[in-house]
Amino acid sequence: EMDEIAGKSSSWANRATAVVLESIDWDIEFVYKGNQHIGGALGAGKSTFMLMETYRLVKQEGARVGFIEGSVSQVIERIKILRELGIHAVPIIGKSSRKTHQENYLFANAGGIIELSDWTNNEFQDLKHLSDLCVIKALSEDYERNSSFPCTQLKQENKSVKCPLADQCGVYRDFSQLSEADVWVATSASVLKTRIPAMIDPLERTIYEAMYDLMDVVFVDEADEVQKQFDETFLSEYNVFGSVEDIFERLSNESNQLTNGRYHLAGDPVVTEWKDK
Repeated sequence: EMDEIAGKSSSWANRATAVVLESIDWDIEFVYKGNQHIGGALGAGKSTFMLMETYRLVKQEGARVGFIEGSVSQVIERIKILRELGIHAVPIIGKSSRKTHQENYLFANAGGIIELSDWTNNEFQDLKHLSDLCVIKALSEDYERNSSFPCTQLKQENKSVKCPLADQCGVYRDFSQLSEADVWVATSASVLKTRIPAMIDPLERTIYEAMYDLMDVVFVDEADEVQKQFDETFLSEYNVFGSVEDIFERLSNESNQLTNGRYHLAGDPVVTEWKDK
């Protein structure tokens, strides 16, 4: 069925025969409950399994599926494959680094471009997912390219209003399709840091919260890399020694300021020990 939709060259039938799941707990059935881990060597068919299961879950079970990928390029590639299978999939890409993602995409695909109009060809339609163009800013002739968008700061007759053009906006057009999409494909950064704007989701949930509320199954590709990115988001690194701004030097200066002139602490063993060290 997948070959009929995507074309025989996709070889989904042949790829399916190479995928074999073996349970380390001797379970006879794979059940989507809680966290399930699938391990395998490079090229063992993990991605093939996720895509085939996504197709089955969406088409046969009516489920809504989420993907968490390690990079924007992986998100774009996943969207392209799902689109070929006739699945309504929407990418979720944060707005802060879109210019960089545009430049990377243009550089990676420049070899297939002869003239400027070639970018409008169907094979480059993924470029629209990286747009940072705001309709309101264009109408107001604000041509500054930054990530400051007036979505919820508009006023009409001295009343605050939300942007009515979100479904036409280069930044939020994909977000406006989330409620109807079968599959959401996000980066690890967008899952944690991106909020759905108020004109689309009155609750202004983060993508993480919205996935938890609305998705039936969430696949995490290359989970070790995504876990590393999650850890780096919440665990910051600080220098202890080396300059006056580092932790130990700041603590030492603060302690001196707190104890200077307070002679009743002169013989305090804790203060003495701290200063001696």
